[in-house]
Amino acid sequence: MALVFLWQGRYGRPMRISALAIGVVLAACGRPEPAAKVPVSTTEPSLQPATSSAPHEDEVPTALLDDSDGPQPTAQPATSVAPKITPPITGSVNLGALSSSGGTIANKAATVARMRSRFRKCYLHGLANNPYMQGSVTLTAKIGEKGQVLGVHGGGSKALKVIIPCFKAVVSASEFSPPEGMKSATVMIPLSCVKAN
Repeated sequence: MALVFLWQGRYGRPMRISALAIGVVLAACGRPEPAAKVPVSTTEPSLQPATSSAPHEDEVPTALLDDSDGPQPTAQPATSVAPKITPPITGSVNLGALSSSGGTIANKAATVARMRSRFRKCYLHGLANNPYMQGSVTLTAKIGEKGQVLGVHGGGSKALKVIIPCFKAVVSASEFSPPEGMKSATVMIPLSCVKAN
């Protein structure tokens, strides 16, 4: 059975409106959307202070605490001019013509030639103290009957005075062959010291 509603019209006349008609009108108008619910947060606000990415003035940078050697600096070419190295002063000792008196010594030339390197060491030692040293000297060696050196005398340029004892020591340490024909002999040894530079 259909429901009928009475509605008073414009002129006071009652009008019949069925429930079906009312449903059609409501469907045409649409139902109102329910109000959106606002979510309510139940979490209490955090009391922790906000962290900042900027370093604090009291913080030490991590790079300074690293034990590694880190990047090595690139070696820069030296710009300073290397000091000029002065080469050592050198020189040579030349042997002059040998002469002898008394007995004949067969190996005198070979024996004196072996002394040359030691004569040069004496001269270089003198040049280390006096770079202008040069000159000549003649040594006279007295040879005994067994070829031993009994003594050395001689002299020469004043500039070589300090190294003449060294020359004499070289001759005294040497040994000749025994003199032939006599028990002794005398050998004269001329030396010339020349500076190379």
